[in-house]
Amino acid sequence: MDRRSALLAGLLSTIALLPWPVNAAAKVQAPPVERRVLENGLVLIVVPRPGLPLVKAIALVGAGSLVEDSGQAGIAALTARLLLRGTASRSGEQMSQAIEAVGGSLEAEAERDAAAVTLSVLTKDLRLGLTLLADSLQSPTFPEAELERERRNLLASLAQRVEEPGFQAQDLFVATLYGPAHPYGRPVVGTEAELRQLRREDIIGFHRQQYGPNRTILVLAGDISLATAEPIVQEIFGNWVPVIGPPWHSPSVSVMSRGEVRTLDRKLAQTSVILGQRGIARNDPDYYAVTVLNALLGGSGLTSRLSLNLREARGLVYSASSSLAAGRLAGPFQVSLQTKNESAGEAVREVVQEIRRLRTDPVPEDELRRVKNFLTGNLPLQLDTTGKLASFLARAEYYGLGLDLATRYPGLIAVVTPEDILRVAQRLLDPQFLVIAVVGDVAAGRLTLP
Repeated sequence: MDRRSALLAGLLSTIALLPWPVNAAAKVQAPPVERRVLENGLVLIVVPRPGLPLVKAIALVGAGSLVEDSGQAGIAALTARLLLRGTASRSGEQMSQAIEAVGGSLEAEAERDAAAVTLSVLTKDLRLGLTLLADSLQSPTFPEAELERERRNLLASLAQRVEEPGFQAQDLFVATLYGPAHPYGRPVVGTEAELRQLRREDIIGFHRQQYGPNRTILVLAGDISLATAEPIVQEIFGNWVPVIGPPWHSPSVSVMSRGEVRTLDRKLAQTSVILGQRGIARNDPDYYAVTVLNALLGGSGLTSRLSLNLREARGLVYSASSSLAAGRLAGPFQVSLQTKNESAGEAVREVVQEIRRLRTDPVPEDELRRVKNFLTGNLPLQLDTTGKLASFLARAEYYGLGLDLATRYPGLIAVVTPEDILRVAQRLLDPQFLVIAVVGDVAAGRLTLP
């Protein structure tokens, strides 16, 4: 590692330790945020955090697996991986050398709802970093050799998922919940059959339709001001031509008339279980009530109801948790269990009992207070580095949540009542409609539909 790279690595380690200013557990004092929209539609957000001479940037583009056409599962992931593998002005190797020479980093990946390119550079090298970032977004060339290399990497990733029971259970669960043709019903990396069929022309077409300034949010956080950043961004991104792709239609999902148990019988030492239902979108008015519901059920670690009952009191599971994957569309609300084979059936029955209790019994005030404190106290930990802050704000903008979300979040959690918990539990969790995915020794688990 050269001296410049060592310096940047040290700065990154130091900035991770910088505290996020918080007044008790009730009020997050966010730094000032400035927002501009360029004439071509690119949204620029600047968050000054003076101190260390470092800038973190994220470009979030509406080009995740959600917008993939039928028969092209994996094209979003493959396109994102190829953004840094060569452009009209630099080869992939030249791009790597240029960013590494200044001790920076540049990475790209596709997510479910969007694609993200992230940049880290010293402030004095910001122009170079943004030039490389813009190059990757505007003029990637998708070299055939690099395409084949990244295709092999994605196929290897899928092969590893097949060997991992937890991933198998997750894939089986979402495929049953949404259908394998729905973008939320398959892994972001796609499927083996469709990945093998993708050609360079497909990727060029996907990039042409989905990557444009009017679909991009650029957040710069760190030792930078809007006055300094805006002219640089205008110069580098201002000539990027907006895209006019085909109208996007939300993928349809069938209405479930009953629950379903899906199993994959493997002679393993333990069983992986995922069960749940479709949840809500990120912009749903009930999001914060459901966030509290999730924390009560299994989203607050060892003090959640699932952990206290299934793990501590009964010893049925190695781990038990719940999660809400709210996105542009209604993502899954799920419970994940790792259990002994012979305990799987009983563990699922206990989860169902906990769900029924949330649907019928008001949450005690002291338990509700504890969970709210957990959620508001955890927020600063999600924003304690400049990179996390940039990512948080990019997604707040993407989902239309407001750039002051960090400041408002404690209040949004505080107003959730026991009646709200009953209402959203009855709305989203119904034992009759649970999808249950099991990977393990199915016969030993004695699993039946609740």
